Amino acid sequence: MSIKEILVTEDESLVIRAASGEFAAFEELTRLYTQPLWKFVYRLLSDYEDANDVIQQILIQVYCSLPSLENPTRFRSWLFMIARNKCIDQLRRKSNLKHAEINGCGGLDGGDGDEDEIKNPIQLYPDPTPLPEELIEQSETRQLLLEAIAALPERSRQVVSLRYSTDLSFSEIGDVLGINENTAKTLFQRAKNQLRYYIRQRL
Repeated sequence: MSIKEILVTEDESLVIRAASGEFAAFEELTRLYTQPLWKFVYRLLSDYEDANDVIQQILIQVYCSLPSLENPTRFRSWLFMIARNKCIDQLRRKSNLKHAEINGCGGLDGGDGDEDEIKNPIQLYPDPTPLPEELIEQSETRQLLLEAIAALPERSRQVVSLRYSTDLSFSEIGDVLGINENTAKTLFQRAKNQLRYYIRQRL
C-alpha cells in the first residue's frame, strides 16, 4: 500500500468517526483541511475578513451535515463543493449589498439572525493569522500571479484555485464543480496559458 493510500484510509477513518459523533475526529479533520480550505476560499474571495467568515460557515455546515455523507471516500470533493457554494453565496451577497447601497437602501443589519448559531463549534477553528506563507510573500511575481488568477473567468479560477490550493485530482475537481474530468483538465491547461500571458504582459 502506498503512502497516499494509507493517508486516504486514515482520512476515511476520521470521516467515519466524525460522522458518528466523535468530536476529536472532527477536530482532526479541521486541522488537516483548514489551510487548503483557507487558500482556496481566499483566492476566490480576495478578502481576508470574508474568507474567515466563509471558513466558519463551511465548518458549521460540515459539522452539521457530515452524518448524512453516504460515501466517506468522497469527503474531500464534498468539502470543497461546500466551500465553492459558500464562496458563491458570499460574492452574491456582497454584490446585492453594493447594489442596495447604490440605490440608497438603508436599515441593513448584515445578518439574518442566526449569527450566534454559526459560532458554536468554531472554538476548534484555528485562527489563520498570520496568513499562509504563500499569501504573505509580497514578491512582485507572486502578487502578479494572484492578480492573474483573480482575472480569470469564474470557472477557470475555481479549477486553478482547487488545483493549486489542494491535492485534489482532476476527477475530484470535476466532482466539486459539476463537470467531467477532461473538462477540468482542459480548463486548467487553458487557464495556465492565460496566466502566463497575463504575467508576461506585466513583467
